[in-house]
Amino acid sequence: PAAAFGFPALACFLLLALVSFLLQRRVEQRLAALRALFDEAREGDFRRAYDIDNDPHADSVTAVGAAFNELRAELAPLVNADPATGCLNRRGFALHLERALTEARRRRGEVALLALDLDHFKQINDRFGHLVGDEVLYEVAAMITEAVSEEGVVARMGGEEFTVLLPWADAESAGAVAERIMARLREKQCRALPPDTTVTMSIGIAAERI
Repeated sequence: PAAAFGFPALACFLLLALVSFLLQRRVEQRLAALRALFDEAREGDFRRAYDIDNDPHADSVTAVGAAFNELRAELAPLVNADPATGCLNRRGFALHLERALTEARRRRGEVALLALDLDHFKQINDRFGHLVGDEVLYEVAAMITEAVSEEGVVARMGGEEFTVLLPWADAESAGAVAERIMARLREKQCRALPPDTTVTMSIGIAAERI
């Protein structure tokens, strides 16, 4: 009888130990996922959010994950965006480029880049002042972003220089986007400039199969 009583107790103990081990392992995995997100955020990479939907546990780990997502939503635009135009900055562009190249390499796909430069922009600053120049940059950036739409991302690389990343685009498709940008620019009159003042742009195209 003593032995018979001992086997169920031992089985319960082993079951509890197994459950505790699995729960502890699950917590460690979730904490590791959070640590990875914070490490990426420290490098300025806010692409990934904590997966709340697939984490059914309502505990402190989930609370920290939710707090990270809220912080991510607030900081990502500040860290990876150019404050003057709303486009990506160099850091944000580098992250998107890295991801596009990795995906293209995996699928043996193509990636295209447009290099855009406003012509003689210094003359606008010298003639009308830097505040007007900043407004021109903002309007042109909005026009470029509208023309590119969801086909790619737009970044301001510095001064009056912009870059457009077009994942999966070949040279012909990139050329079509460049033509669309130029057409929009020809049609647009910058509100910050007098009606007789035009803005022109030079665009270079590079496309490569990775």
